Amino acid sequence: RALGEPATAGPTASAATGTWLVQKYIRGRKRYEDVAAWQGQRLAGFAVERLVGDAEGRGPATVIRWFHAPDLRDMSERLVSGFAMSGLFATECVTDERTGDTYLIEVTRRLTSAMHIGERIDVDLWAALHAALTGTASSSRSDPAPGEEGIAVHFPQEWLRDPESAYLRDHPVDIPWDDPDLLD
Repeated sequence: RALGEPATAGPTASAATGTWLVQKYIRGRKRYEDVAAWQGQRLAGFAVERLVGDAEGRGPATVIRWFHAPDLRDMSERLVSGFAMSGLFATECVTDERTGDTYLIEVTRRLTSAMHIGERIDVDLWAALHAALTGTASSSRSDPAPGEEGIAVHFPQEWLRDPESAYLRDHPVDIPWDDPDLLD
């Protein structure tokens, strides 16, 4: 019935041409891979998923898990190669909770809020890109090891969400302790 009502279908429908964009909703966990690439070659990357966020799951992540994900790495490698990509980006995917299959949602062609943790986990995207640009060896590894994972807490986002959050006590946090004026 909805397909017969083009006036209410929205901006992706064209009643004049009969062209429609229809997507199936896939229930599952959103996962991302933050990636550095140069001239069609994936240089380095690591996967992340949101553990905690504000706005009832719709706002930005305040706590993430980073990890090694071969399926996301493979998808990123195919995109980088197929589009001869260069730069920093993230692949956003959803993993179907029923089948375990991973589907691409979008490619985010900008810096993401988790890219900086690569330096902390020795998968430094900037170091990898700099090495490619200068023709030198990267000082960082290209991926976390299989099974390796950790938690990262975004400050001040998690602090604003819950000043008493256990994540602030129990995990590395990007608090600028060395800059008291900024912290105040």
